[in-house]
Amino acid sequence: MAVSITPKGNRLFSGKLSTYEEQLFYKRINAGPKTMARASVRQTQSKRGKGA
Repeated sequence: MAVSITPKGNRLFSGKLSTYEEQLFYKRINAGPKTMARASVRQTQSKRGKGA
């Protein structure tokens, strides 16, 4: 597997991951908080004003 680092510091992986690498990858992805995207207060207020 080859790892490339982009100018912004992100890592790009190419090739097949080993089982160990795959486990580390999924642990890292699932470690963050589970949040839902919400509309801002301004967006919801402007939509209510236009609809009524």
